[in-house]
Amino acid sequence: ILFLYNNLKKSNITHFIDVGANMGIYSLLIANKFDNIQICSFEPHPGVFKRLKKNIEQNNFNKNIQAINQGLSDIKSLMFIEGPKKFGINQSGGAALQSKGSNMVNVSTGDSEINLVEKNIAIKIDVEGHEIKTLKGFKNIFDLNNVFLQIEIFDENYANTFNLLNEYNFKLIKKIGFNHNDTTNDYYFSNF
Repeated sequence: ILFLYNNLKKSNITHFIDVGANMGIYSLLIANKFDNIQICSFEPHPGVFKRLKKNIEQNNFNKNIQAINQGLSDIKSLMFIEGPKKFGINQSGGAALQSKGSNMVNVSTGDSEINLVEKNIAIKIDVEGHEIKTLKGFKNIFDLNNVFLQIEIFDENYANTFNLLNEYNFKLIKKIGFNHNDTTNDYYFSNF
């Protein structure tokens, strides 16, 4: 988080987009540290979204954080969000957008939901393997703004994700691995 804080400050970020916000840890930390950054948090999972809204309200960040209950992909449609089963219960941690399932959710594109031009934006993407489709939905945002990007990438998706970001003129700044997962890393990119 310190690396992110430093880059938000250094890059004069005015907007933070939290894709796959979960319960809002990143959104809340950024709202607490930077009262001048507007935050938009997207979380498609209905149960987790309720917790996100509650966390925003309990921390009095209603003015700083706009929470939206939908996923972001490459098209506007309906999809399903399913998590791994533990003790016979569908878990919210690790839940991913899928074409089939039982928990239907709305999805849209970043370009449809966010109207920003010539801004300094930071985007955090943690979408459990859906990163390529999510990135494709942000093409206009990437073309029209300076974007600092933090993205969690599954190892099996790295080459295709890296190639797509290269097409969008992003350069890799840093890679940070996780202690709890050997097949996923956070990567930091910038297009400016």
